Amino acid sequence: MKKRTYTESEQRADLLLGMIRIELDAVEDISKMAEVKIASLNEQLGAQLTPHQEALASLEQELTALMKEEKAVFFEDADVVNLLSGSLIHGEKIELRIPKTAVEWAEAEHLFEAIKVAKSIDRGLVETWPDEMLARIGAKRKTKETFGYEVKGKETGDRSKEKGEGENETRDM
Repeated sequence: MKKRTYTESEQRADLLLGMIRIELDAVEDISKMAEVKIASLNEQLGAQLTPHQEALASLEQELTALMKEEKAVFFEDADVVNLLSGSLIHGEKIELRIPKTAVEWAEAEHLFEAIKVAKSIDRGLVETWPDEMLARIGAKRKTKETFGYEVKGKETGDRSKEKGEGENETRDM
């Protein structure tokens, strides 16, 4: 069996593929280690954080209730009361309450500027259309040149396998 001779360009491309494989493996290994550490930290610190978040929410709710109950005492002379540990602040704001039926009412009153409508093209459907239909909306098919590569996996030398079937990885650029 005659051994194939590779051109200089093929040898350079093969070298690049080998180097890419090394970097892909490093990125994958480090990413896996990071995911494990992040999950562990989330679990460990989440357990510590949750009681403090719950206590904070409870204390804020209690303080708000106290300020409402004692509004006349706290805010008789001013909207800000400075205490040793912080300040109590009172203010007013106008809130707009819109009923769920407001869209129907606005339509009935022809107040269309108040109604938001989000429109978009269904790309999946349009891609199935013939070229004549595409032209009617100003769309057209365009051939795009693509480049990609496939690198050998850690344990296999078979270049024919696709990502997901073995250790090889195929990436489009």
